[in-house]
Amino acid sequence: MKLVFELTWVFAFILISSSCHSSREASDNLEGLTVVTVRDFRNLDGCGFLLEQTDGKFLQPLNLDSTFNHEGMILGITFKTSQNPTSCMKGTPVQLLLVRPKQ
Repeated sequence: MKLVFELTWVFAFILISSSCHSSREASDNLEGLTVVTVRDFRNLDGCGFLLEQTDGKFLQPLNLDSTFNHEGMILGITFKTSQNPTSCMKGTPVQLLLVRPKQ
């Protein structure tokens, strides 16, 4: 009987531990990515939607899917700098390699 009681506690501990870990992963879905906020600069000639980094610098994504064109949306991204010239004078042109919305 004592063995059953101990096994029940072990099982309960494992169950609780694994469920807590899963919820923590969901809240940290941007870990390891560059966190940016989408900003609407369509009123600035040739700019469209830009990505504001936490340090206040702007990136001009050359391949941002329209799904993410929402002012204030927070994204986690990976990118590489692009040498393609653009008419927007605000922000560094970049090619997005990965885009993940904050959950």
